[in-house]
Parts: sequence; structure tokens; C-alpha cells
Amino acid sequence: MSLNRHISPWGLYFTAIGSIIGSGWLLAPYYTAKLAGPMAIVAWLLAVVIIILVALTFAEISTKYPVSGGIVRLIQLTHGPSMSMLIGWTSWASLVMIPAIEVQASLQYCSHFFPQLIFHSNDHVTLFGFLVAAILMGLFVVVNSIGIKFVTLVNNYIGWWKIIIPVFISLLLLFLHFDPQNFSNSIAHPYPSFKDTLMSIATGGVIFAYVGFRSVIELAGEARNPQRDIPRTIIFALLTCALIYILLQIAFIGALDPKYLQHGWGRLSFIDKAGPLVNVVTSLGISWILLILYFDAVASPSGTSLIATATTSRVTYSMAIAGYLPKLFSKTNNANVPIYAILINYVVGLLFFLPFSGWQGMISFLVSTSVLAYALGPIVLMSMRLQKEHTATHFKLPFAKIMCPVIFYLCTLIIYWTGWNNVWKLGILIFSGLIIITLTSLTNKTKNNLFHLRHTSWMLFYLAALMVVSYLGHFGGKAILGFGIDFLVLAAISIITYWYALENRLPEVFEIEIN
Repeated sequence: MSLNRHISPWGLYFTAIGSIIGSGWLLAPYYTAKLAGPMAIVAWLLAVVIIILVALTFAEISTKYPVSGGIVRLIQLTHGPSMSMLIGWTSWASLVMIPAIEVQASLQYCSHFFPQLIFHSNDHVTLFGFLVAAILMGLFVVVNSIGIKFVTLVNNYIGWWKIIIPVFISLLLLFLHFDPQNFSNSIAHPYPSFKDTLMSIATGGVIFAYVGFRSVIELAGEARNPQRDIPRTIIFALLTCALIYILLQIAFIGALDPKYLQHGWGRLSFIDKAGPLVNVVTSLGISWILLILYFDAVASPSGTSLIATATTSRVTYSMAIAGYLPKLFSKTNNANVPIYAILINYVVGLLFFLPFSGWQGMISFLVSTSVLAYALGPIVLMSMRLQKEHTATHFKLPFAKIMCPVIFYLCTLIIYWTGWNNVWKLGILIFSGLIIITLTSLTNKTKNNLFHLRHTSWMLFYLAALMVVSYLGHFGGKAILGFGIDFLVLAAISIITYWYALENRLPEVFEIEIN
């Protein structure tokens, strides 16, 4: 049964807003400032430019092929089912983490009142915290089971709240206390380096916040008019959220008491572990705002989790439709919602509380997996243009022959900036996926399966080369490659991989069902 096309332009817009403004606004200004200091503002600017460029590649593709499941099914068009299964494996692993990440942020803030939720030594959830997380994530399952129209309706109201409250808090902080000295390099020593700024983009929560635009791509198959609405929705939502995040970052840095910076930005911390904004607000004597802040610490992440539950189920649904998962996960309920996909994602999502400690530990790995999926946007786009059947509709990326390899390189850099500790885990995830695909192809023993398997070889080269550079590089590696030299090596790897991927495309578009 096909999914319903119920999502209006405003529904798409607030879907993006709801995904971009979640736990990020509560924690990212702190972690980004801790890594980059005042250069955190530059980090937000650089990141939004990169993400908009990435989003534009998906905007062209999704207007031509508006399918639920996004990149998982789009890569199948150009590189076949084996590559689709591999990216589906990676995309699913990243998306299924999001509700857990958002609930983790809520628990960290609420631990001010209920300290038994979190182990404050490492921000890991307690058994009681795990049970609360299970209940909260269960509520998202219930709401999603009613239908996507109801989900977007609820999210529209939450979306307005998500815009108003961060802007209100930012303006309040700017009005009550703003210390320009906090933006100079004389107030804190040691001062963060340029490398720290780049790392903050990947691990401080900046990219994690912006990648929420992906929810629009994943739900394209349920949009009323995807050709018209998807490009404008993505760009408008990203620009709206970028302005909010930059305003909040300026307000947060300006409101800090200089005493917190005596030992440098890297050692910025607060006595109360409940939440950075809570500490800043309390230090300014405006404790009356705490009620709103704590309410939003639950509301904003919950809104993001609500949308993430919907989008992740569509990826699971698309993998089942393509035959990579049991057909059970493609079955829908009376509201045309893939209910079994939602339920399996709920169970797996809870498991992510076990290996990761705290919000930042979770998002760093998620960024590496998410950006790998985004890196395929320019490859899919150019592959489609080289395939005879592709004709862009409504929106066409300008200067694509130049822009696509540049965008792919920028995505490669972001993955590299997440650090060796995340890159090696990403490599294991990809290589384990390749093993599963290979075994499946050999078991089925069909020429078609083995033919499509060779279209994944470029990804094998890419990840292996990226892991070597990451291990030898300055971002959590052995620092054997000089800073700057590593960027040049990655540029060469990106160019070779980009060419290799285009050469390994299918000769014509792989037929899929548009739904």
C-alpha cells in the first residue's frame, strides 16, 4: 500500500524546523563555544553554507523522484540495489539514534530536579533514566501511529514554539548582559585554534543541528507538491534556523561571566551539570525564566524526536520495499503508517543508550554516518545527469559539474573532522554492511546480484583511504600527516572517489516505485 501525500508546504517547513531546532539549541552553543570560543559564530556560518550546498543537490533529485526513504532509494536509481542496501544500513543506523539523542538531552536538563536520571560523572543514563527514556520514546510511537497528517499538525504548533523561545531567550540574554570582551583573544588562554573551529563544526553540535533538513527529503513521497515545495522549504528552513543559532551563540558567549573563562575556552564548565543555558540564566539572576527553559528542554527535543520517528520509519519502510528487510516492515496500518517499521526502530533506538555516554558522544558518531549519506547527493545528481533518462524539473543546481565534486570534498572534510574515534567506527559499520551484502549476493547466486555488488567497490576504496588519513591525521589521530597536508590528501582521495563512483554508475536509471 502506498503512503498518503498529505504534507503541505507549511507542514514540510515545520518538519524541517522541528528537526533542526531540537536538543541542538540547548547544548550546541556550549559545546561549540568550548571547542572554538568566539570562532563558534564562524563555525555556524561555514556549516550552513556547506549544508545548503549539499541540500541543493537533493533538492534537484527529489523534485524528479519524490520518494519516501530519501537517499536509500535515490542511490538505487544510479548505483543499484547493493549500494542502496549499504547506504540504507548506514542511514538507518544514524537516524534511529536521533530520538535517543533528543531524549538524552532532555534527561540531562531534567536531572537538575531528578538527579537519579543521569550519572553526572559521564552523563550516562541510570536504570531509572532508561525507563523514563523508554516511556518518552513510546509516546512518539503512539503519536506517529495515528498518521503523518496528525504528526505534521502537532509539529506545526511545536514548530512555532521552537522558533519563538530560542529567539526570546537570545534577546533576553543580549539585553540583560553582553560583555564584548568575551569575543577578544585576551580574555581566555589558551585561545582555540583554527583546527578547533573545524572540529567544533563536526563534534560541537553544529552539523548535527543542520542535518535535520534531511527529514524533508525522507518524507518527499508524502508531500502534496514535492517539485515546488521541497527546494524552497529546505533553503527557507535552513536560513531561518541559521539566524536563530547564530543569534543564540552570540548571546551565549556575550552573557558568560569572565570567571568561567579564566582557564581557557577548552575548560569552560559549570558547577551545576543540569544544562549550560540554565547556568547562564541563573548567574544573571533571571531565575523566573527557568520554568520556560525546562519546559522547552522537554518540548523541543520531543518535537524533533516525533519527526525523527516518522522519517526513520520511512527509511526502514523503503528498505523493506526494496527487499533488504522482511516485507513485514513495509506493511502499514489503517492510517497508512508503516507501524512495524516504527516499532523495530523504537527497540533498536533504546539500545543506543548503552554504548554512548552523554549527548556529545552520541552526536559525534551520528554526524559521521549522516554526512556520509549526504556525500552521495552530488554523486547521485551527476550520475543521473549522465544517465539519458534524467531531466531536471522545477529546480536545477547551477554549475553542477564544478559544484558536485566540491560538495563531495566538503562532506569528506566534515567526516574527517569528527575524528579518528568516530571514523574507525564508521568504517566498521560500512565494512560489516559490505560483508552482509556480499554474503546475501553469493547466497542468492544470481548474476544480477553480483553485477550490482561491483557498484559498491568505490565506497570500499573511499572508506579505506579515509580511515588511513584519519589515523595519520591531526583530528584524533597520530598527527603524522601535517595539518594542511591532510586536507590536500583528502582532496585527491575525493576526486578519485568521485570519478570512480561516476564510472561505476548504472548505464540507465534503475526502476523503482515512486511512493
